[in-house]
Amino acid sequence: MDLKQETGPSSATVDHRPVTILGTKDPSDHQTNQCWIDRENLYLLKVIAFKNGHLSDIDFGGYKTIQGYPVATEITFKTDRQLVMVEKYFNISFPVSVKPELYDPLQFQQARW
Repeated sequence: MDLKQETGPSSATVDHRPVTILGTKDPSDHQTNQCWIDRENLYLLKVIAFKNGHLSDIDFGGYKTIQGYPVATEITFKTDRQLVMVEKYFNISFPVSVKPELYDPLQFQQARW
């Protein structure tokens, strides 16, 4: 995603919480690639992206602290303002170790979790 550097961050509120928006100076701008970050907790709330003439809007919510880390337990995907998919996560835990091939793009498709 291309976030234009000449458009500095802007401020807004989501659910009465302050957020920083990277990619636009205007919170009502829905024509520019951007991401929204919770200013206090520094976690991702929203990504807005344009590709091939389509608007993708991804919302991250339902944050819970799991093993000391903030984790979005609900992710909502919209394309051109229409709901496409909602992912809900539960029973989340982190592995003790991760196989190195998961980080190798050439081996990723064959790697098993």
